Amino acid sequence: MMTDELPSRLAAARRVAGLSQRAIATILGVSQAAYAGWEMGRREPRLDVLAELAQILNVPPAQLIGGGDAEPTALVARLTLAQVRAVQAVIDAMRSPVG
Repeated sequence: MMTDELPSRLAAARRVAGLSQRAIATILGVSQAAYAGWEMGRREPRLDVLAELAQILNVPPAQLIGGGDAEPTALVARLTLAQVRAVQAVIDAMRSPVG
């Protein structure tokens, strides 16, 4: 879990950007219900999707993540989208069952 603050920070950044949940969901290629689940804290977006959200909302990823240790948050804020995707690929590979 990233932080308990992610849903409220995500919703606030979306409102400041003047975008609807449906608009962001469409840009990301997910359902509006999936996006709403992130804002309600039912689910969390993948790390690569979080990076895309930050770009769409024109905020640093650290602003969405909030809380936690300052050093890891600062590290995430400096990652490029390509780097975030690479990290997500490693995480996904580690979660995959070994055949």
